[in-house]
Amino acid sequence: MAPRSSLRALPLALMALLSSPLAVVAQTSGPPPGDDPGRNERPHPPQGPSKQTREAHLQQEAEAMAKLSVAQRKAYFQARQDLQRQLFDKRQGDLKRFGQCYEQAATLPAIKACQQLERTSWKQDRRQTMEQVLKIRQRFGFPALTPPPGRGPEGAWKPQHKDQDGPPPGSV
Repeated sequence: MAPRSSLRALPLALMALLSSPLAVVAQTSGPPPGDDPGRNERPHPPQGPSKQTREAHLQQEAEAMAKLSVAQRKAYFQARQDLQRQLFDKRQGDLKRFGQCYEQAATLPAIKACQQLERTSWKQDRRQTMEQVLKIRQRFGFPALTPPPGRGPEGAWKPQHKDQDGPPPGSV
């Protein structure tokens, strides 16, 4: 019989193996990117707002900041710091909870349940964070975040691409 400590390390070793670059390559389906003959023929999705749109947004942000008094600017950044501190504390607690889930998971379905718990939690946190960010921005008179074309009313903080995560840069 294996020592108890090695049994505890098994789920962690399994997670390390599953998250390794080799596991990611092994889990992908289809030909490697260079072997797809139609790849260069397909149109690429838009890469976010145009340069003009970004510059216009930055101008609006600067104008809104210029309207704030020194005390209001200090309060604005204090609100952002408080939000980030709360987020950090929550994520630390969540990571502890997820770690315990993975440590106790003895089967593949149990590991998948831990993964689902983690994904659901991160998505919920991202939504709640953006709601709080939008409230802070509104309280201090910053322009509303507008979604890119075709993203819908909540698209302002949704990832542009599947590999991107979190709110748009500069909005938190």
